[in-house]
Amino acid sequence: MPRTIEGRTHDVLAASLPDTEPAKALVGPRARTANAPRAVVCFSGSRDHYQLAWALAEAGLLEKLVTDIYIDPARIPFGRVMAKRRPKMAARCSPGLSHRQVLAPLLTGLNSLLMRTPLGSRSRQIWLDRSIGRRARRESWKSDTALFSYSYYAAAAFAAGATRPRFRFLFQLHPHPATVRKILQQEMQASPRFAASLQWEHELGAPPEHFASMGQEPLMANGWVVASSFTAATLVENGVPRDEIHVVPYGVDFATYPCRDCPPASHTPFRVMWIGSMTQRKGLSYLLEAVGSLPQENLEVLICGHHAVDRSVIEQSRIKSIRVLRGLPTAELASELRKADLFVLPSLAEGFGHVILEAMSSGVPVLTTAATCAPDVLTDGEHGFIVPARDSRSLAEAIQWGMAHRAQLYGMGLSAAAQARKFTWERFRVSVVKAYKEMVGRNA
Repeated sequence: MPRTIEGRTHDVLAASLPDTEPAKALVGPRARTANAPRAVVCFSGSRDHYQLAWALAEAGLLEKLVTDIYIDPARIPFGRVMAKRRPKMAARCSPGLSHRQVLAPLLTGLNSLLMRTPLGSRSRQIWLDRSIGRRARRESWKSDTALFSYSYYAAAAFAAGATRPRFRFLFQLHPHPATVRKILQQEMQASPRFAASLQWEHELGAPPEHFASMGQEPLMANGWVVASSFTAATLVENGVPRDEIHVVPYGVDFATYPCRDCPPASHTPFRVMWIGSMTQRKGLSYLLEAVGSLPQENLEVLICGHHAVDRSVIEQSRIKSIRVLRGLPTAELASELRKADLFVLPSLAEGFGHVILEAMSSGVPVLTTAATCAPDVLTDGEHGFIVPARDSRSLAEAIQWGMAHRAQLYGMGLSAAAQARKFTWERFRVSVVKAYKEMVGRNA
């Protein structure tokens, strides 16, 4: 088996009990709950299934969610019927939020819709992000509340000025852009044939002024929450105090990704599965090289993804049996996942890598790198394998071991499913509120 990765994170907030100690009393802010001020939250899309805003709403701490589009099917004619036909529509709301708590400016929503047309562009996306941040800042100032912003919106929300919020808390969605840029530039030097794929990434393709503003966001904040210890390490590398960063891993929907109840049939090929964008940032070439170096008999690879920037690399691989499926509905994707022997995601840099928890929940062991949530959610050799990034040989060794110990690998997947069930969304929400109160107390 691949070697054990050391340095596992021990301060994961999700492992903590709810905070029962009151934060320091605050002077000035309007209505507060449990001695903490309410907060304005901002992001676009259905980021993390609205769990951050939901957590604060549940605790009576949400002032407003400022976003681009929010559609409650129950509030529009034939909405429930349309939501069944178009699940993405139903995903643009949360059962934990009242529509009165959500602000979605019309112009912002219009530009968000235009991003899905040929009129979409990087400059429009930047405008959209900034407009959400600016509106959230105004709402926070008007209501005299805290501001809890996701990265990409915080540059506008936290900028210096007369209306700058006192409490500026950042949810760093992805690893720090400066660290990611360095990783991707190193990859370009090591694998120049993937230059197009890597330059497509936001950290390399962003205009200089916008990249600089993204890099400054963490330094504008006075409280930080991240979903993985890897992301926390990138913030530390760029000037954020480690003891002030709260690591709160995401949860997983067990109903959508139920654990399988039987192993893959012994007469079927050993299936290695990949889910995600087909790009070099996800370590695509290293998987293909690893599988291509192994005997091809009784071995197959299934890639379910999007953004096929590196599709030609797949077509040129030495893998005898490889399939690519795009645009699968979630239910079909989950069904395919339960048929896999091993899920592989050898990413170079992930803010979390939610699909890792989804695979574990499905009873499938995971082979991934430490540049993901893996050190926070699984034990190497027990629920899957953690190998170094850019290491095709270690990937091949792990796959080969799995092929030789198929029954044992299945048992490892069942252990992974039990482990995944510790990471509920309820646990995430409790931990976010605990982090929020601690950040308020530190800055009071």
